[in-house]
Amino acid sequence: PMPWTNTLNGEFSKNKPWLPLSEQHLETCVSSQELDENSMLNAYREFLNWRKNYPALVIGTIEFIETQEPILAFWRQTDEQKILCCYNLSEQAAELEIPDTIKCTQLNPLSHNKGQYKTNKITLPGFSCFYAIG
Repeated sequence: PMPWTNTLNGEFSKNKPWLPLSEQHLETCVSSQELDENSMLNAYREFLNWRKNYPALVIGTIEFIETQEPILAFWRQTDEQKILCCYNLSEQAAELEIPDTIKCTQLNPLSHNKGQYKTNKITLPGFSCFYAIG
């Protein structure tokens, strides 16, 4: 069940839910997350709104790039646009070397997009991402 508020049943139902609703879930209810600009809900909303500006992210094909853990990287591409997407899936900072043949320009950053591109290297703080037009 998804709690909308931190009330007894999270406004998930007027009746007692057949599954128990944990206090931890009530703490992250929608009404609380809407008030927190750094919440997961607001990060998703920001990303989905931002993504609409880049057709490659919405309808593009995907081509994975071989990387070392903890980095996940891939290209999203349409005939008109190619975007590099990199994610650090750990809490420790990580780096990804980019070949000299690849030139990219960082896209407008999001609040959770903390990666940096300098001299053929992308530096990603823990649990961060990086997007660039290639």
